[in-house]
Amino acid sequence: MSEKQPRPKHPQVTTPVGVARYPFLLRPHTRFDPDGEYRVTLILPQAEAQVLIATIDEALKESMEKAIAENPAKADKITPANPPYSTVTNEAGEDTGLVQFNFKSKAKIRPRNGAPPFRIKLAIFDAKGQAVSDDLRIGTGTRMKICAEVVPYFTDLVGAGVKLRLKAVQIVDLVEYTGPTASQFGFGLEDGYDSTVVPDEDDEPDDSDF
Repeated sequence: MSEKQPRPKHPQVTTPVGVARYPFLLRPHTRFDPDGEYRVTLILPQAEAQVLIATIDEALKESMEKAIAENPAKADKITPANPPYSTVTNEAGEDTGLVQFNFKSKAKIRPRNGAPPFRIKLAIFDAKGQAVSDDLRIGTGTRMKICAEVVPYFTDLVGAGVKLRLKAVQIVDLVEYTGPTASQFGFGLEDGYDSTVVPDEDDEPDDSDF
């Protein structure tokens, strides 16, 4: 008889293939949290996003009900938090027909029981289901599927909501991150220094030149 698998603590979802924006999946983002945070925004067409939106909206409703039941003295002050998704608009503020979903998870866990903290590594696979190399540079524009938990939360400041906790990623079409380009800063082509040109040995100074 096979061993019974434990039921997940929170509902788990797997997205359709979407386009990633600002992925921090192998190397966590540390600007706002020194412990690091894995994060990515996934862009989906509205038609393909509806099932995920319905799941999130239902979880948001349950999160509100749970917060009110557990905090009856604050019931009339509890408000719903913003959902972890929003429509994508262009520079003119017009709807583009796309929806963006925000996924996050901690890179280091600090147990409440006082046990030593430990680091988390996301499970990341290629299109064939094979684990990817740790030195892969996953960039904006990469097409991927994401597995996440829908986790409820409540705070007095933010309200009752849910977050999409990253569990695993499958990369379907990779766009490698190559760093910023000169054109992004308004730089064009100029006559002058070319870093790709290696000087001839005869052009190298030696001790006798000084």
